[in-house]
Amino acid sequence: MISFEKLERGNFNMYSLDKFNRYQETLVNLRFVNGSYVYVDEPFVETWDATQLREKAQNVLNAIEIGCIGFIAKYNNQVVGFAYLGHKILGSEKQYIDLIMFHVSNEFRNKGIGKIMFKLICDEARKLPVKKIYISANSAKETQEAYRALGCIFASEIQEEIAIHEPLDIQLEYIL
Repeated sequence: MISFEKLERGNFNMYSLDKFNRYQETLVNLRFVNGSYVYVDEPFVETWDATQLREKAQNVLNAIEIGCIGFIAKYNNQVVGFAYLGHKILGSEKQYIDLIMFHVSNEFRNKGIGKIMFKLICDEARKLPVKKIYISANSAKETQEAYRALGCIFASEIQEEIAIHEPLDIQLEYIL
């Protein structure tokens, strides 16, 4: 059975992602071409090795330390999903909070875990003085379809300080 917990130092440590499977084989990606978004054949594989898993775990721990709000999904005491919001309010009208990380381990995808974690994140974001969640999302067709199913749309205002780090990501928003 999957359990969901608020992300805290007591339930997450440097080794919490050691068995996390960040594997995604992508064949088709969303790209902005000639003024519109189109899907293009552009295969790639994304995976995190042991070093990257520890780096991501350290990022999560750093986020906990500065007060970021997040959640983990666990199965048999193993982290199989994690998500957290940033701590800065963004946008010209201070309308955004950034979804920094949102991942579900490969073998646990398509089981509703991401949907539950996203709802939990949105519930917490609604307590903040923002109107939207800002998401810089992988351009893979499957990822884009998952965000669309959650109700996300193209961002009405691109946050360049975020978009510049992942130029192939698609900038999305979710209206709270």
